[in-house]
Order: sequence, then C-alpha cells, then structure tokens
Amino acid sequence: MANRSRRVQRSNGTTKLFRYPITLIGLFSIVALSKADPTAYVITGSDEFGTIDLATGSASMVGNMGRLLSGLGETSSGALYGGGWLGGGLYKVNTSTGALTLVGSSSFSYVLTGSTANGSLYAIGTNQNLYRLNASTGAATFVGATGLSIPSSGPFSSMSDGSGSLFVTESNQLYKLNVSTGSATAVGSGMGNSLEAGALVEEGGTLFAGIDSGGSGLQIDTVDETNGLATSGPNASGMSGNYWGLAPD
Repeated sequence: MANRSRRVQRSNGTTKLFRYPITLIGLFSIVALSKADPTAYVITGSDEFGTIDLATGSASMVGNMGRLLSGLGETSSGALYGGGWLGGGLYKVNTSTGALTLVGSSSFSYVLTGSTANGSLYAIGTNQNLYRLNASTGAATFVGATGLSIPSSGPFSSMSDGSGSLFVTESNQLYKLNVSTGSATAVGSGMGNSLEAGALVEEGGTLFAGIDSGGSGLQIDTVDETNGLATSGPNASGMSGNYWGLAPD
C-alpha cells in the first residue's frame, strides 16, 4: 500500500514527519477524477464531422464533409475512413477539418462502414455482402454474404468501430459478424424499447450506440455485447442531424 507523508511543526519549534497510507478507496477516487470522459468522433446525416462526449452527449462539430458517409472505420494508425453512402468511393477523413479525400473506388455501393480493434476496415454493400477494405487503395475483398437486409433508405442501421468483434444493427436487433465468412449471428432478441441505432463504437471495453429512433430523441446508450440490450444514456446536443457513424477518438 502506498504511503503519503506530512511534516507537522510542533509548538517547541521542532518538526515531525508523519506517514499514513493512501487507502484503495482514495486511490480509486484519484484515478477516477483524473480520467476524462470518453470521447469519440461522430458524423451525422447532415454531413457534419466532430467529436462527442459519450458520457454527456455533448457534441462539438469541426466541419462539414460535403458528402454523406456510410459510417466510420479506424485503422491501427488512427486514420479515419468511410465509404460514401450508396456510392463506391472510400474516403479518408481529415480529423481537424472534416474534409474528405478520395482513396479509391470499389464495384459495390456502400451501405455501412466499420472496423475492428486491430484496425481492419470492413463494409457492407447494398448487396448485403461483407467486404474487407484496403485503406491505401480503396480495393475491397469479398468476405461473404451476411444474410441481413440492411436498408438503403435511412440511417437506422450501424456497424461497430473499435470493438474486438464486428457488430451490426439492423432495425432493433444487434448482430455479430463472422469476419471470415460474413455470416451474421443475432445477439439476444432485440435492443429493447424499439430502439434503432445509427452508429456503434467501443470505448474502454464498453459498446456505445448512437440511438436515432425509439428513445427520447438522439441519445447515447450502452449496449450489452452478450444479450444485445441497450441501457439509456444522455441525450445528444450540438448536432443537427442523426447519427451516421462513431469512431474512437
């Protein structure tokens, strides 16, 4: 156990050094106070790019991308990418301004973009197939059919970013994707309360969901990766559009 010391002056002018232990509770308190709230990059249906405090829901936008992306994926170097919504282009995102740079194009049209904790980029196309992406060229490698029916008409589906496993939501249901075959396995039987997520991100071992529908407005919920149930979190502020992507900051 660590010790803290304090020197006390006596009435006769001499001093004495006292040592006392730092309790575990006190140590945990120090750590908790020194740890900042988790933040993530966020994109919206209004083409906004910025950051959001996952603990409070407060967002700060830094720029407009000028193009709607199908989600965010992050490589091991920390670079951010997203496939153009219903297009074939893979873009790199400037995290200081939100500006997009086209990396390359694929033969399929993007409907979701995400990544795993090891920095591998993935996407699902309008054909419902899973692809692994090359961040340097934009080339896509076919993985397999997901068996899902991700809609191409709205934001209420998502692919995770930063998690050890690759998760996807379709309507109110959380799925885990097999990154070797593309097949999707349902996690539980719904997120609860008719919630629909437009973005997923894992920070500090917790899966967060940007809820676009079914909650009390735009909100940040936490999702249990073992049963798929969501726990209500704070409402978002500082955003003018729905969640379309989240990535670790």
